[in-house]
Amino acid sequence: MLSKLIGIDTEQSFPKAISASGGGGKFTTDGAPLLFPGNTFLCHIDPASDFYRALCEMLDRLKNLPQANHFTFLPKSSLHMTIFGGVCGSPLGEDGWPDGLGRDATLGQITERYRDLFTRMQGPQSLSVKPVSIDTPAKIIMTAATSQDAQSLHDMRHNLQELTGIYRPDFDSYQFHVSLAYLVRWLSRDDAIRYSKATDAIFQECLGDIKSVDLGPVEFCEFETMHHFRPICRR
Repeated sequence: MLSKLIGIDTEQSFPKAISASGGGGKFTTDGAPLLFPGNTFLCHIDPASDFYRALCEMLDRLKNLPQANHFTFLPKSSLHMTIFGGVCGSPLGEDGWPDGLGRDATLGQITERYRDLFTRMQGPQSLSVKPVSIDTPAKIIMTAATSQDAQSLHDMRHNLQELTGIYRPDFDSYQFHVSLAYLVRWLSRDDAIRYSKATDAIFQECLGDIKSVDLGPVEFCEFETMHHFRPICRR
């Protein structure tokens, strides 16, 4: 949607994830990563896969678009699909807080609690998904490759919801995705239209023929910024 690129539905000077240092954002107005600590459950994209190579090609092509200076691009090594988000933010917990846990709990304490529970949780050793579209500003929308995979993803998310004690209203509407970049400055309407058309074409050329992507076991990770997600344990 163009509104996500031009900011027509908001009075904010910058996109949601962008702020000055200490302002709670994920990136500065210049696109530098800010401290945004947390933990999460995700699947990294296998660097040996065709999907990873296609994503890297798409990233390179996005960087060459005339509107590229309005974005900050994520490192190829960080590419992943989130299964369920844990606790994160600056201040901590802006996207949800565990039920029954005091607000004085530290991120380290929460991470250790989740790690212990996650190592005892059962889950699928692999999942198959597929790319279906690109959503602005630069997010590859993913869906389950089969009905069995859809059920496995739902069950895994349900189990992680119970494990974390975080109950978000978008549980059923959540869209799986792989983020490639963040918008740091609003585009003009004309540039937004050009960018949207270009990214739709690049998606079809790079990812249109990929019908199935095999993901490995879900990883419990911790992070300081959006540039690196360090696995703690896998399930």
